[in-house]
Amino acid sequence: MDIRECYRMLGADYGEVRARLIKEERIEKYLHIFFNGEYFETIGRSINEGNWGEAFRAVHSLKGVSLTLGFQKLYQASDALCDMLRDCVTPEGDISGPVQELGTEYDRIKYIIGKFYGEKQ
Repeated sequence: MDIRECYRMLGADYGEVRARLIKEERIEKYLHIFFNGEYFETIGRSINEGNWGEAFRAVHSLKGVSLTLGFQKLYQASDALCDMLRDCVTPEGDISGPVQELGTEYDRIKYIIGKFYGEKQ
């Protein structure tokens, strides 16, 4: 699988990301950073510990990298959760649905990128 096929499988617009990041090598660099990052793990741990400030920062970072890499669905899920955690105090309402939605999309993207890297070797 090449990077264009990876982006097709991700449901993301490779052309838009290429226009923003200019070089394919840069896209691959950020995919690698995303793949090796522990964004969702940090979010989950922070929420379980009640560390809402750390949870917000992790979600906000994931939101930014998702936007940069063109992962629209993940961006939207992280944006929604980011809004719920913005004040860095215990969120009002149940955040389990948004966290689950974020986790599902995060896992899907990591799986596809893992296939991309596995097939490149």
